[in-house]
Amino acid sequence: MIRISRGERDASARATHLEAAFEKYSKTTIERKYMSNTTTFKRIALVVIAALAFSGISAVSAQAVQNTLVFCAIGDGDAGVAAANSTTRDVCSGVAGPSNFVTLDGAQTTKDVEITISGGGTFAASPGVTAWAIDSTKSIASASAASADQLIRVMTPTVGTYTVTMKSSTANAGSFTASTETVVITVRAAVASGTYSATESSFVIAAGETNTIGTTDATVLTASAANTETAAATIRVVLKDTLKAAISDTITATIISGPGTIGVASETSTIGTAGKANGYAAATYSKSWRVSALDTVNSSTALNGVVETQTAGTLYFLVYANGQAGTSTVTFRNTAGTVLATKTLAFSSPIASTISAVVKKAYVKAGGTEAAPNQKVFAVTVKDSGGNAISNGTLTATAATGSLVGANGACSYDTTDAVWYCSALGVAADAFGAVVYTFKHTNATDNSSVSTTATTTFSDVVAAKLTITAPATASPGSEVTYTLTATTAAGTPVADGVYESTQGVSGNNGRFFASAVYSATSYTPFAVGETITTVSGVATSKVFLPFAAGSVTATWTLTGTAGTASGALAKELTATKIAPAITITDSGAAALAAVNALATTVASLRTLIVTLTNLVLKIQKKVKA
Repeated sequence: MIRISRGERDASARATHLEAAFEKYSKTTIERKYMSNTTTFKRIALVVIAALAFSGISAVSAQAVQNTLVFCAIGDGDAGVAAANSTTRDVCSGVAGPSNFVTLDGAQTTKDVEITISGGGTFAASPGVTAWAIDSTKSIASASAASADQLIRVMTPTVGTYTVTMKSSTANAGSFTASTETVVITVRAAVASGTYSATESSFVIAAGETNTIGTTDATVLTASAANTETAAATIRVVLKDTLKAAISDTITATIISGPGTIGVASETSTIGTAGKANGYAAATYSKSWRVSALDTVNSSTALNGVVETQTAGTLYFLVYANGQAGTSTVTFRNTAGTVLATKTLAFSSPIASTISAVVKKAYVKAGGTEAAPNQKVFAVTVKDSGGNAISNGTLTATAATGSLVGANGACSYDTTDAVWYCSALGVAADAFGAVVYTFKHTNATDNSSVSTTATTTFSDVVAAKLTITAPATASPGSEVTYTLTATTAAGTPVADGVYESTQGVSGNNGRFFASAVYSATSYTPFAVGETITTVSGVATSKVFLPFAAGSVTATWTLTGTAGTASGALAKELTATKIAPAITITDSGAAALAAVNALATTVASLRTLIVTLTNLVLKIQKKVKA
């Protein structure tokens, strides 16, 4: 009889348990690995299907297809406007009431039609129209193909959202299939008529004196110099009720803080016409302007009773500079004194307090003139003591005295970016090196000035070395970045700007490629003829890799004949090839390799345990002996 001691029993049990656990783990892990791969492909397929579906939906929505079978004719909640929403004709508004209604229209078709309503409301015949057969529930109406172009009413007794759906007949009589056309009717309470709506009304500020105003506020920054001829800003006020109908109310516009004066254009046609042609003398300007609800006479006696002849519900307030600098806040109040909107604008002092320069192009074309490559080299910001940008005055860009590389540039103010952009001109195409520029702003008020400096380097546009690099490895379907680096014979980056382009881009510095061959058609980094813009000699191209494992390559043949300079390439580069490769690693294969490695480790551990167990057994036998 063989006895196994507790220690032997434990060791043997552990070994047996570990073996079973490993077999279970190995099998389960491998199964999970294959399940993971299968699941991954399923998920990818679902994403692609979802993306295609979303793309299709977006395309249909973006086209804003107009209803042709059933559409709004007159919505009594649309202030009597016919063909509500003339773009698609699929929405209109109504006013709740026992006898109120919205009128729909239709069109003749090749099939009989049926319309149904949900969300509330019922159908009713329009006077003199017998074409529509309305069922006993009054929620379904039908008409023959030839009679479907007749009017029908939708009664709107209660507040809510009603949806009318059009259906066309199939081969079977009385059988209909759903159409893609619907009409949505939004029914509001009757009290909405004449009640101010913040949602439907608008207060929009625009720079300058204009009656062409969009839907979003502009950032207004203008010179503080007194100007009673042309407004610094125009604020358009449109008053509407919740039914989108124009309404009138007394509106008081007040500059509650900051500089400037405010008035109202006597009529929209005179906006943009200087000062007095708007009907006002300088003495009439003030910090507050009030327009009566009747829109006929200004009710402030301080403003000489100037006549207003604008359309009811729409006003154009004009804000003028009065010689003071700072930020102004304008409020708009109604008859009840409620603030309906607040707008701000800034007036800058002509006297500069600070100046700063940012280098936008660290390497510019040697010998370049006032063309695209040498424009916007520096961005210079000039501010007054209040931190407001200064757009007037004079800004100069002067190259260091005695420079044989750079010449003086020119500066102009960009109202969109709110900075001064300055160019840097080169002396000669073969004159390279760094040049310090001094930027000096002088105001016309007291001729005081502020200055600062910045440096750019004039470089060649011909590359003596060109590399394209990419990651050595990447995952299937991942996004990778190819990096193009171009340096000159002097070892500096080529001049910033556009290269390779065959798109007619102004200031193109020359071609890089004669051809490009890709191992996969799904990705084309740095395609031949595309616009490549370098910054400090570097450009990047982002692409997505294929989902299959393996190696992908891109091979570029550089332009020109070997030994002869061509395009943006020196003779050492022409007609040579660049071919970086990326190895796409299969994450499933990597997981399997990890499992195999773990299996080897566990097997080694098992052998050690068996050896140790045998050794313990031998020692015990010797001790007993």
